[in-house]
Amino acid sequence: MIYPDNTMRNWQSYDKKVNGIGAESLLTLCDPQTSGGLLVTLPKDNSIEFEKFCNTKGLALTPIGRMKEKTEHVVTIL
Repeated sequence: MIYPDNTMRNWQSYDKKVNGIGAESLLTLCDPQTSGGLLVTLPKDNSIEFEKFCNTKGLALTPIGRMKEKTEHVVTIL
């Protein structure tokens, strides 16, 4: 298997903060080639307006999660 060297460096910086990651998603979620511009967080009250704005620019969005109170694990993969 071939993957960028920084993939494992990315994982090492978060391994204690992530819960539920499987081998099949580790390489995809930690790949440095996908680290830019893919994730946006904003208050729920602004989400509809933001989605409408992005749609006018030809950008398709897919909500993938929600913010919650911080726990032992910063990220939980469902």
